[in-house]
Formats: sequence, C-alpha cells, structure tokens
Amino acid sequence: MHSPHSSHAKLRRAPDAESRLLVVDDEPLVRRWVERVLIEAGYAVDAVDDGIAALNALGRNVYELVLTDITMPRMDGLGVLAGAATLDATLPVVLMTGAPPDGLVVKANALGAVQILTKPMSLDVIVETVGRWVRLRRMQRLSATLRQEVFGGASGVRLAPDARASILAQLGL
Repeated sequence: MHSPHSSHAKLRRAPDAESRLLVVDDEPLVRRWVERVLIEAGYAVDAVDDGIAALNALGRNVYELVLTDITMPRMDGLGVLAGAATLDATLPVVLMTGAPPDGLVVKANALGAVQILTKPMSLDVIVETVGRWVRLRRMQRLSATLRQEVFGGASGVRLAPDARASILAQLGL
C-alpha cells in the first residue's frame, strides 16, 4: 500500500466540503489511511470497522458514497451493499478487495456495486474514483431537481435567468 505522502500527484479538492463519505474496513491501518486520503482531498469522512457499524451509520446519516472492504467479520461488504441499497437505491457503493474471488464481480454488479477496487490502491485511484461517483451522484440529483422544477409545476415554467450559471457552478464547471 502506498503512503498518502508518497505520491507526487496533487489531490483535487472536493467540489463541496459537505460531501460526506462512509469508509468501511476491518483493517485499522487501511481504514485510517483511506480516511486520511479522503479528508485531505476535502471530504468529510466517517470510518467504521465492520458492516453492522456501517448499516448503523447509514441509518443515522446521509452519505454521498460508501467505500467498503468486502471481506470482514460479522457482515461482509456485500451485506453492506445490499443494506445500503434498501436505504437508498441511488447511493454509490464502491467495493475494495485484495483478490476478488470467482463470481464476486457478477454478484457485486447484480447487487448494485458501482465499482470494485483491488488492493493495494494508490491514493490517486481512491480520490479519482470517489470524485467521479460523487460528481455523478450530484448531477443525478440536480437533474431530478430540475425535472421537478420544470415539469412538476405549471406548464410554461421558465427557469430564472441566472439558473444556467447556478447549474454550471453546482456541477463544478
């Protein structure tokens, strides 16, 4: 595993420091390292050590993304994935594993995993992966909001003149 300080790449700041992520890994060194990398990238991070703690956190807080190990005691990452989907079907869940067992990718995709990362991962891979899925989730939310504003009200509804600038700013463009 790489140290967060070993990469010469510049971390891109999260578009919004209010992006809250959940990191789940039973290995304390991995969990703390991933947590630190994501905090340094500008995210708010909650980190827990197993799937049951993850589901408790998901029941109490709103997250933009879950990054979970697959092999853990008490409840594995697939259990976290299934539980997260029942609470919020749009919540992106990224799985981490040392070596994916046969059939895991198919099963994870069927349960709704957006991506599987193989350990060890570089900090660049973590930050880029998380950033991509957080941006996509924001765009989906913004799209839903705009559809509601435009099509949910009276016909002929017009967006305010500064709406385009606001939309582009929210997308980080």
